[in-house]
Amino acid sequence: MTVASYPESVPVFETLQDDVHWELADHQNNPNEEIAAISTFLGFLGVPQSKATSLVPQLYELLPTIKISFVNTTTVQASAGVVWCKNAGSTIHTPRKNIATVNITGADLDAGGPGLGNDATYFIYADADATASTAAFSLSTNAATPGDSSVFRLTGGFGTDGSGNVIEETVWSMAGARLVDVKFEDVIANDSTTDLIPKDNTLPLFDEGKLWVDMVKTPAKPTNLIEVTLIAYIGTAAAGSTVAISLFKDASGADASIAAAAQGIQGDNLLACITLTFHILSGATAQMIFSSNFGAESGTAFLNSGNATRHYGGALKSKMIIREYEVGP
Repeated sequence: MTVASYPESVPVFETLQDDVHWELADHQNNPNEEIAAISTFLGFLGVPQSKATSLVPQLYELLPTIKISFVNTTTVQASAGVVWCKNAGSTIHTPRKNIATVNITGADLDAGGPGLGNDATYFIYADADATASTAAFSLSTNAATPGDSSVFRLTGGFGTDGSGNVIEETVWSMAGARLVDVKFEDVIANDSTTDLIPKDNTLPLFDEGKLWVDMVKTPAKPTNLIEVTLIAYIGTAAAGSTVAISLFKDASGADASIAAAAQGIQGDNLLACITLTFHILSGATAQMIFSSNFGAESGTAFLNSGNATRHYGGALKSKMIIREYEVGP
């Protein structure tokens, strides 16, 4: 029996063939040593855990180490570093490690370009759609989702002046960001609505669907980043219908949403877990009101249930989470 190679190096095992090799004790003992070494390196919790528990979603919560910096009036640069990306449904979590800097310009826009717009706010996303070990980068005016990537992570952003030039003082990074405030609201009660959110090529409006949560946020600094996360459990009695949630800021009347997310329901009385994350630079220390509606494209939509009865006795909680980050150049 040999000493485990891991974590100093990756172990290499002999490939056994039927009717060629005799099975020896080391054929089993050596992998056992490596398994024990990996377990020791990861550590143990000391209490029973579900075998469905995974470290991968928790690793995603680590902030990127890729830093965004100013180069000139047309270019910013992403440093070497590590970033974890995920898809909108949180079913894919993908790590990327860049070992060299990458320049980001208007050519990386998810729409339009190659020039940058005037008086615009841009968000920089690490893009992990391709089969690769490094991240590409997408530039977008969309604060929730880049238009050309399905597996991504916000890494920073910047603003432009009236001539479309990058303003050095506005360049910021999630790397090194400091969480200064977090607040949330759980919605336990079940609810329903027949007010529809149309599935068409228009922005959801404040008078479409039904309000299910709203929260007030007053930023500490005008340069801080506000992150709004929605997790909603929406059901419908209509099989084949699409259910949706919409996000609003300081909305009333028929104001348009700032972001939305949706999911199809394949059977009646079923639930969908819809998640949405939106980012906005505070710009001021004035009060903001974030709110969200829910609804279906047809029929009745239910909150926290697939029908008129609440599911799981209140353990199923839809929620809004607002985090405020102090970000720097």
